[in-house]
Amino acid sequence: MLSKEDNNIHNRLFDLIESKNLNVNSFANLVGVSPTVIHNIVKGRPDGKKSKPSFSLLKKILLSIDDLDSHWLITGEQKSESENSLEFPITDVEKEELYQSLLIQKLEAQIQDLQADKEELYNLLQNAIKKG
Repeated sequence: MLSKEDNNIHNRLFDLIESKNLNVNSFANLVGVSPTVIHNIVKGRPDGKKSKPSFSLLKKILLSIDDLDSHWLITGEQKSESENSLEFPITDVEKEELYQSLLIQKLEAQIQDLQADKEELYNLLQNAIKKG
C-alpha cells in the first residue's frame, strides 16, 4: 500500500496503467486522449511539475475501465463493503450513450481543427496567387 505522501493521483494513475499491463501511449489510446496528457500527469512536464487530471479526463478513465473503483481513483481510499453495496452501477446503455457523447465531442473538435486548417491553407494559397 502506498504511504500517504505517495498516495496521490499521479501515482494512482501510474499504478492503474501498470496493473492493466499498459504503457502511457496504450492507456491514452484506451481512454481517448493524447499520450502527452497522460505523460504529463504520471511522469511530469518538461518543467518537472506533474499536471493534475481534469474532471473530463477522470470521467473518460472511469468510463473506459469497467472494474475501476472511482472512490479509490479520486481519494486513494478503498470503499468499505457497506459503501460498495450502495453503488449504482452504470448500465451498458448508459455507457454506450456516454461513449457516443464523448466520441461526438472528439469528432466535433477534429472538424473544427480541419476547418481551421482549411482556412489557413486557403489564405496561404491566396497569398501565393497574389505574389505569383
